[in-house]
Amino acid sequence: MDTDLIHKNSFDSEDAYAAEQVEWLLQWNNHLCLESDVGATALQMQLISVNSLKEKLKLKLDELDRDLELRRKVEQLTHELHFVTLQKDQLTIERDGMILKLEEQESDYKGMVAKQDQQIRSMQVIISESQHEICQKEALRRQLLVDLEGQEQVHLQQMEAQRQSLVENNEDSITCSICWVTWDADGDHRVVSLACGHLFGNSCIRNYLMRSESCPICRQAANVQHIRFIFGRHVIPNQTQ
Repeated sequence: MDTDLIHKNSFDSEDAYAAEQVEWLLQWNNHLCLESDVGATALQMQLISVNSLKEKLKLKLDELDRDLELRRKVEQLTHELHFVTLQKDQLTIERDGMILKLEEQESDYKGMVAKQDQQIRSMQVIISESQHEICQKEALRRQLLVDLEGQEQVHLQQMEAQRQSLVENNEDSITCSICWVTWDADGDHRVVSLACGHLFGNSCIRNYLMRSESCPICRQAANVQHIRFIFGRHVIPNQTQ
C-alpha cells in the first residue's frame, strides 16, 4: 500500500494522540510493504479503522466545541445573573429606604391625626361651653325681657297717671280762678297774666283790681298796668309762685 494514501487521510496535527497513531501506522505500513502484499491489505483495513477513529475524534472535538460554547454561554449568563443580582440589591436598598421613609411619614401622619383629634376634642369642649354660656345668656335675656316688659307696664301706668294728671291740671289751667269759667282766646274774657305770672280772664282781673291792688292768688302787689296778654290758651300756670 502506497504511503500517499495515508497522507491523503492524515489527521489534524493538533491532535497528538491521532498523530502518534498515524506515525505508528506509517511505520508499520512501510514494514509490511516490504514483506508482502497481504500485509498491504491488512494495513488498508487498519487505515479504515483509523479513519473511523478520526471521525469519532472529530465528533468528540465538535462536542468539546459545543461544551466550550455552552461554557461561554454559562459564563455570560453568570455575568448577567451577577448584574441582575447587583440591580436586585440596589432595588432592595431603595425599597428599604422607601419603606423607612413611608414609616416616618406614617408616624408623622399619626402624630398629625392625634393632634387634630386633640384639637377637635378641645373645640368640642369650647363649643359645649359656648352653648352652655349661650343658653345662660338666652335665659338671662328672656328674664331681662320679662323685667323690661314689667317695667314697661309700670312705666305705661305711670305715664297714664301723669297723662290723667296733666289732663286734670290742663283743665284747671284753662279756667279763670276768679269766675271759674274757661277763658277765651280773644274778647273780653281772653287770657291775661299779671306780673307774678298767674293767669286770669281779662274782664275778671280788671274788675278785681278795681276793688283790690293785689293778685287774688299769691297776694303780690298788682294793678291794671301789670296786665299782659297771653297768646295761647293751654298755658299751665306757675305753681311755685
